[in-house]
Amino acid sequence: MSVGLVSPVTLHAQGSAADGITPEVLFTATCGACHTLDKATGQRLNRADWEWVMDDMESYGMIWLTPVQRESIVDYLVDNYGRNVPR
Repeated sequence: MSVGLVSPVTLHAQGSAADGITPEVLFTATCGACHTLDKATGQRLNRADWEWVMDDMESYGMIWLTPVQRESIVDYLVDNYGRNVPR
């Protein structure tokens, strides 16, 4: 599956996953804007820890997400890369 390149600014302008942006695309564009995705997907964290990571990334300047987009990414991470998800 090819996700394509989407800038974080474009994601913010387009809205949320309800507007046709999938959580995977949000994650790929947002997290991939600053580092490799395996840095995130290799961690296997619980919801509270993923929320902390998002807070930490916001402190580094990731401020373009709406609250709905942020929650969508956290849900995606928990569902696909959470502590209890088999590898």
